[in-house]
Amino acid sequence: MKEIKLQSISILNFKGIRNLEITFNTEGMTTISGRNATGKSTVRDAFLWLMFDKNASGDKEFGIKTNDENGNPIPQIPHEVSAVVIMCEEGSGEGRVTSVKLRKCLVEKWVKKSGEVEKRYSGNTTEYYINDVPKKESEYNAYIKELCEETVFRTITNPSYLPEMNRDKLRAFLFSMAGELSDTDIASGDRELEKLMDLISGKSIDGLKEQIRNEKSRIKKEMDDIPSRIEECNRMMPEKKDWDSIRNEINSHKEKVDDIESQIEDISKAMNAENERRMRLSSELSGKKMEYSRLYDEITQKGMKEYYDKLNKKRELHSSVDQIESEIQGFNSLIQNLEREKESLEGYIHSKNEELSALRKEWNEINVRNIRFNDEDFVCPTCKRLLDAEDIEERKSEMISNFNKKKSAELSANQKKGMEIKSVIEESEKRISLLSTQIKNIKEKVGDYEDKKNGIIGNPLYSAPVDQPDVSSLLAGSLELASKQTEIDNLKYQVEQPVSIPQTDELKQERKELQSFISTLEYQLSRREQIKILETRISELNNRLRDLSQLLAEKEQIESWIDKFNKRKVEFSEERINSMFSMVKWKMYNRLINGGEEPTCIPMIGNAEYRDANAAGKLNGGLDIINAVCQYYGVYAPIFVDNAEGVNHLLLTHSQMIRLVVTNESKLTVSYE
Repeated sequence: MKEIKLQSISILNFKGIRNLEITFNTEGMTTISGRNATGKSTVRDAFLWLMFDKNASGDKEFGIKTNDENGNPIPQIPHEVSAVVIMCEEGSGEGRVTSVKLRKCLVEKWVKKSGEVEKRYSGNTTEYYINDVPKKESEYNAYIKELCEETVFRTITNPSYLPEMNRDKLRAFLFSMAGELSDTDIASGDRELEKLMDLISGKSIDGLKEQIRNEKSRIKKEMDDIPSRIEECNRMMPEKKDWDSIRNEINSHKEKVDDIESQIEDISKAMNAENERRMRLSSELSGKKMEYSRLYDEITQKGMKEYYDKLNKKRELHSSVDQIESEIQGFNSLIQNLEREKESLEGYIHSKNEELSALRKEWNEINVRNIRFNDEDFVCPTCKRLLDAEDIEERKSEMISNFNKKKSAELSANQKKGMEIKSVIEESEKRISLLSTQIKNIKEKVGDYEDKKNGIIGNPLYSAPVDQPDVSSLLAGSLELASKQTEIDNLKYQVEQPVSIPQTDELKQERKELQSFISTLEYQLSRREQIKILETRISELNNRLRDLSQLLAEKEQIESWIDKFNKRKVEFSEERINSMFSMVKWKMYNRLINGGEEPTCIPMIGNAEYRDANAAGKLNGGLDIINAVCQYYGVYAPIFVDNAEGVNHLLLTHSQMIRLVVTNESKLTVSYE
């Protein structure tokens, strides 16, 4: 167990308190009294700022500095809080008592920049001390955390801190103290709840409840649908008839249809035989026509042979001329391209020769150039007097040397450029010579092709017309062709002769009427099967309804187990948590209208909620909570009881207690009990 006690505190320029020192009763009660705004709450804020850099509300940013009469912070004064804290620790042996002095200073930084007369405010810095030894912020905070973690410290030093905490965080805090009950612990000893645990299988109770709710919803929906589906089957149920009589009537009509089909088949056979004969004649007629056409073509080709030969020869001559003209056109196009390139190169050479001429002129100008001296060249640039004779000669020699070097460099550059241009001109002239040779050779080829073309055009067949001969006399004089035409005419006559076709329309109409009547009777007979299917379906739906009713009862049984489990969980949880407190009781669940429970966390003082209790009830309830938390964590710290003037009797605590009491005194007064 660890007990933290506040022995003394010293405050300098903190939230309006210019200088204050308080010594506390470490074995009893200390009362700090005075009228409102005299600094009672500031003492608590100063201690919490010293510990955690925050005020009693948990704010890190708040007005620490002391203001002047206009409400502005007084500059360049120290802001400091220090305290002596006693720690009593009990172990397996004798207890150990130590004390430590904590000090924290808020220091303004004033900087004088270069060129400025006055210093300027540039922010704040915080200094930390333990037993007057300077510490880094991280070292100081680590030491405070070792004394007591901030949330625990605020819980055990402020009676209203825990009751006013967010309910979800408060609930989690209490369960961390009491220990969360496992589902197995709650179900233990109850056979129904133990069966429920077997059903969870990795899910939570709430998850299983949601699953059962969804499954019940699906079951009820299906059960609600079944009566309408049975009614629909009943509406679709056909009327029952004499099914044997209908079957006999169908068989009788089918025998009549078979007889009619036999008659139609006999007539069809005769028609098929005649059709086959006519098909043979048609096939023979087609063959004779093909023979006639082939013989006709042979006679025609024989009479037209010389004509076709001349026509083909003429076409060949024209094709050759077209090909030669295409070649000539290609050569002429190539000649044009080469001549354009040659012309371009000649213009290029002309421009380069002009450049060469300009370079020669420039070379002559550079070559005749001589140095000239001015009087200013021999004047000292600093003192503006004429140089000595020796210096003048030296300067002249230097100037002549520089002039000659520059002249030589310019002549060399001119000469180099001229050589490059000459080289380019020579290459271009070589290319022109090559192009001239190519143009000459291609023109000679064009002349050869022109001669070849003129030779072909000179052929009389090239331009003379070719007359088509008349072969009608050859065709008319062919006896074989006339014989083929006679055979074709005879076969055509036989094919075109009309055929007497027996009529089957009346038989087919009678068959159609009988088949339609049979279909009507068979449709009536098929309704017997529909009745069987519908009766089977109604039986299946009734069986399904019974199965669903049983399944629904099983789901409702599981729901009752879940409700029983939740009720037991509420009882166990509240009993376990409330066992740690003497005055305050905790309502951990709200009972809902539907019989369920909703998680909550409400402190109760007697039969009233904490928020509805009077000031004394709230304060003593907060002290009861502090006692339980201190006992759980094994640590005690000074309790600041604000507005303590409204409470006659405070609940006893093991912790050091500091009462903040409102009186009519104009200055803070400290008393001890």
